[in-house]
Amino acid sequence: MILDFAKLFTLQCALLSKSMDFNYELNLNVIFIDVPSIQMGYEGFNWFSEQENNIKMIETFDQSFNMVQGMHRTRAVFQGFSRDNIVVYYERDMYSKAHIVNIMEQLQQDYLKNNVRLRLYFGTSKPGQTLQSLIDSYWKLKPKDITFSGSIEAIVDYELNYLFEMFRQWRVKQEVKKHFGFTSKNIMEFKNEFLELLKMPPKKDFFVYLWADDCPKCKEVYQFYNDLADNLKDVSSVHVAQTDMTASIFWGIWPYGLPYCRFYVHTITNNFEYVYEQYTIEAYLKFLKKKSTNFSKYLIDQKKRKAFPPTLEQIERDWHVRHCVNLEKNPKMLMDHLRYWNPDYESIVELVVQEEKYRKSDGYNIYVTDTYEGITLGQPFFRIVRKTSGNNVGVILVGQPLASQDKRDNFLMLAKSGQMIMGIQSYRNYPHFSRWEDDSDSSIQSLRERWQKEYFKNFAGWLHNMDEPHKHWNSQLPRLNFAESDLQFSMVKAFWPDNFNASDPKIYDLALTHTGNTSWHMDVKNWTLATKCIDKMLESGKYTFKLLGRKPPEEYEDKFPYIEFAPFKEFLGYVGQAEILLITSMSDASPRILTQALALNVAVILNKHIYGGKKYINEQTGSLIETEDDLFEAIEDIKRRRREGILQPRKWFEQYSELIHQKLEVFTEMIRKEQGWDLDINGYREDITTMI
Repeated sequence: MILDFAKLFTLQCALLSKSMDFNYELNLNVIFIDVPSIQMGYEGFNWFSEQENNIKMIETFDQSFNMVQGMHRTRAVFQGFSRDNIVVYYERDMYSKAHIVNIMEQLQQDYLKNNVRLRLYFGTSKPGQTLQSLIDSYWKLKPKDITFSGSIEAIVDYELNYLFEMFRQWRVKQEVKKHFGFTSKNIMEFKNEFLELLKMPPKKDFFVYLWADDCPKCKEVYQFYNDLADNLKDVSSVHVAQTDMTASIFWGIWPYGLPYCRFYVHTITNNFEYVYEQYTIEAYLKFLKKKSTNFSKYLIDQKKRKAFPPTLEQIERDWHVRHCVNLEKNPKMLMDHLRYWNPDYESIVELVVQEEKYRKSDGYNIYVTDTYEGITLGQPFFRIVRKTSGNNVGVILVGQPLASQDKRDNFLMLAKSGQMIMGIQSYRNYPHFSRWEDDSDSSIQSLRERWQKEYFKNFAGWLHNMDEPHKHWNSQLPRLNFAESDLQFSMVKAFWPDNFNASDPKIYDLALTHTGNTSWHMDVKNWTLATKCIDKMLESGKYTFKLLGRKPPEEYEDKFPYIEFAPFKEFLGYVGQAEILLITSMSDASPRILTQALALNVAVILNKHIYGGKKYINEQTGSLIETEDDLFEAIEDIKRRRREGILQPRKWFEQYSELIHQKLEVFTEMIRKEQGWDLDINGYREDITTMI
């Protein structure tokens, strides 16, 4: 950790600057540390360098710290810490401090014109410490792919100027900003110089998270403070901020461990207290409730809004603010208006998701709604949540017919509670009636009933899987071609973070997935076609295969391997053992196992007549078949494409999934705004008070 490194040398005060110089775009701290010798012999470090003039490396390392035997004494070695600090090592008897000060003073004049303040420090390695031991104290913690390190030929003006310019370019790279930054747009940044003044913005309370470079414990709670900032974004008088304390450690004014969190309350000036609560949103909100009058006032205001929502008269009075606008003078609102005439939102969502605020967002996800206010729900109710935090966003999806009275009662309860209701195709051919499905599934019968259509009138929009939705929907409700199967890349990645290929090389030519062995499962998964394919493969003996999800009937006993049931991660492992996954289903909305296989780099052979999922099949991912007679040709064609480098299931699906969670967010928030759910008296307002 950086604090351990700082203990190995003695630091002097800053030169060329004052502690309250925090108004510059960059305060660049340059720490010159003298060491007994700059030569290190054959010791090397597995470390990457950005510097083009440091091409010499130890031959035994592909990447090193660019140290070579007999390196000239005039050279100096440098290392960046965080985005504001550079340590420069030089040989003790080679350069005087006066020489370095003179150069830095000259450079300072030029850099001030560019809104950059140079801070000069001198340090000396403590007795017994060498360049080797100093570097050893921190190099293992450095991220080798983005570190800023290397050496310069000499401590002269043009070499230092080059070094500083390279550092300024490095610190604004996206991967560097991402590594040292915070993802939430709601978290503020305080310079450590500003923090030392204890003069916080008036009338506001602040959580300030203190962290430093090379601090593993700091990284562990980054996401918590991102989530905390997002949860408090509507509380205008309470903010979350972060401060990089790396420079303070170098100054010698922060000799403590990290991370810490300070709380500054506006009622007490020039003071703060440390927060030692658990890293949960609930714990920090309870802390605020005790300590912050600003937050208490916010809670009171929220209760008043709930007790006194806008009246009908107020809504009627203010409706023109949104609706009475000259669209000819507002192209964006004209585009929004035209969307009402085109219920298919794929193109407009594709455009809007490119906006910066959505590209930076984590997006939304879909979960089954287990309970709501103590009432057990489960299928057919899903909820849309924030992908990272899992917080509800006030939207319920209905994915099956409301065939029983308790499901209809729960639907009405959710609607009355102010949830925005949308439909999602996730069960057979729902919401469309199919005579064939009706014969084997009693719940399908309700789709013919008038009362079921009355419930559909409460839906704000649809997520569907149909190739030609205009032939199946006579409604102008907004709709998006989107399924739960679209969201499976991040799910698979969570279970296989280090190795997407569950088995490489593959063990089987083909895996056949057929979960469940009831008559209902056999209808939905099309066991008839599955057995014909099995018979064909057994007869030829040409391909190896495994059945996943059920025990085969007696006539197939001991003829091929199978697995009945396995935990999700283990099941993915079995899928990954095959080169190809065969899905014979027809009465299936869009099987998640299809895209889970693609994420594992497994090609898919899919029934041509399946209701949903054909959009995933192309030259890079698999093939469609109609009968068992098409199977062998499809297998051979897939094997050929894989050999030729054409077939790349995971690569295709990863690109497809790049902004998929954000697309769900865009569509949801479009519907919310267009239908007034953000203003309606029962509409959605993200309410953190329910978490306390």
